[in-house]
Amino acid sequence: LVFAVMPTWRVLRLDVRGPAEARTMADAFNHMTVSIAHWHDEADVRAKRLGETYERFRSVTESANDAIISANTQGSILFWSRRARAVFGYSEDEALGRPLTSLFPERHVAEFTRAIEELHADGGKESGSTIELHGVDQSGREVPIELSLSTWMVDTSICYTAVIRDITERQHAAAALKQRDEELRQAQKMEAVGRLAGGVAHDFNNLLTAIIGYSDLALDTL
Repeated sequence: LVFAVMPTWRVLRLDVRGPAEARTMADAFNHMTVSIAHWHDEADVRAKRLGETYERFRSVTESANDAIISANTQGSILFWSRRARAVFGYSEDEALGRPLTSLFPERHVAEFTRAIEELHADGGKESGSTIELHGVDQSGREVPIELSLSTWMVDTSICYTAVIRDITERQHAAAALKQRDEELRQAQKMEAVGRLAGGVAHDFNNLLTAIIGYSDLALDTL
């Protein structure tokens, strides 16, 4: 037996000697080991590329300000980003395998399910529209969120990714802006009332001036 070492695979080669049957078997064995070595090297290259792709994907998701969550066709969570923990409170180990619908209050589950069904209906060719609803964090507190859905394929199964944004600050800002608008409208109303009152007072003073003038003349006559 003769050993030949290749870059990433230790190949065992047989010395081709002996009867014809033995040489045929040795040739077949040597060919098989070379083929296995080739596929092993190819698998190593693909695994390395896959690992690099995953690290790039994780780098992007970890730097995103939005929570990024992926789930399979059954709705079980497959991927959980760092921001998702900040929004919902669950660690990655706690979140993986949980149903994605557990992150929403009961009254919003039907709306979320309908959005998923619309994605499945068109075969996942289009991204779903952005919807606003509430999420539920680990403590049970409701969080207003904006949710966008997209799909991806695993074999013949449609999986989906949810990009979730905490819009608490946006709603607070909108409420504050609405309050300021209401205060401005109220101030404008008061200004209009003031102008109206000023005009009425001016006209009334004109009438009083005439009345007082005629009254003084009447007193002088008397």
